[in-house]
Amino acid sequence: GHPQEIRATPMTDTTPERIVVLGANGLLGRHFCEEAQRRSVPLLAADLAPSFAGTLGGGDDYLQVDLGERGALDGKIASSDWIINLAGAKRSVKRGSTGIGQYLVDMLRIQTEALHSAFSANVERFLLVGSINQYPDIAVRDEDSVWEGRPKQNDWMPGIQKRMGEVQAAAYFEDTGWDAVRIVRLANIFGPYDNFSEDAHLIPALIYRAVHHPEHVEVFGDGANVRDFLYAPDAAYWLFEAVTSAPPLTPINIGSGSGVRVDEVVQAVQSSVERLLGCRVETVWQASPHDQVDAARVLAIQRAVDLLGYNERTTFLEGLGKTVDWYVRREKHIHGAR
Repeated sequence: GHPQEIRATPMTDTTPERIVVLGANGLLGRHFCEEAQRRSVPLLAADLAPSFAGTLGGGDDYLQVDLGERGALDGKIASSDWIINLAGAKRSVKRGSTGIGQYLVDMLRIQTEALHSAFSANVERFLLVGSINQYPDIAVRDEDSVWEGRPKQNDWMPGIQKRMGEVQAAAYFEDTGWDAVRIVRLANIFGPYDNFSEDAHLIPALIYRAVHHPEHVEVFGDGANVRDFLYAPDAAYWLFEAVTSAPPLTPINIGSGSGVRVDEVVQAVQSSVERLLGCRVETVWQASPHDQVDAARVLAIQRAVDLLGYNERTTFLEGLGKTVDWYVRREKHIHGAR
């Protein structure tokens, strides 16, 4: 049968000898490493940076590696390892930013090499982490509909790159029956350790602007678009559940299941920052050329409920409040009180 249709019995009593987290310094990487440590699983954190940004425990280790290089993981991973691929290339998401070609090549290299090294080492598990940007513009984004058109947002190429990882995994399975790969497609992730800057994604950029320039927080569009957000520590928890219990080669969406309007996100950031800093935040809405792209982008999550017992551990507003709180505390620590 086609790998997408496999429904193997989930193995729930499995624990890894060691988990290898690729992209350990990223937003999801940091939270996944913390989740692994909470579960007392030995960790090899791997990233391009010279050192790990988090804290390593006694049995943990760090590997500085360029994951885009051919064979970068050869000889460094064992068949008993579980590989969690959270590595990616960096690129500005600012409107009109260039460099998409190089970004695409870098992302493909990292994904292709990581998966090929894992296949060559015959690892026990490999978690392929995709995203909502793989989907075409359809009302209900359920797992089987991913090929019903090209990804529909402005930045569609990374969506194709994520799809290619799933194709590569299916190719190994058809060749040899290697079924170590588990597939998760995530909603938009936010939380502590994000890249808070002017050029960041919606939530970290809004928080950054509201904290540093409360008198003029620019937002594009009319706020009616609906987006699907997932709090990063919760994403890490469910990624761990998926690599442990999901059937092989069966994509599983993990998101809120409902989505939030962008103007509600803006309002929530505004009130959180005002509460913490005691200042007024002025939002300025600007017309956006991209508004008509797709009004709602929300993942269907029934499969996650059925296969993983998925539920929302933190509400959007609660997660957002914790994120703003974390960022304000960090900025006060670095720069002193505002």
